[in-house]
Amino acid sequence: MAKDHRQPQRRRGCDGKQKAQIAVAVITTLPQLIWAIAFPLSTLTGS
Repeated sequence: MAKDHRQPQRRRGCDGKQKAQIAVAVITTLPQLIWAIAFPLSTLTGS
């Protein structure tokens, strides 16, 4: 169990990049989620 010389990266730049990736993932999946929920609801209420 030798300790690693590299320190854990706790920089704000890394956090910002992670937040950006999460934002991109949310923005890309939100329309699909909305469609997946709205489409069955519209078919149920339409008939």
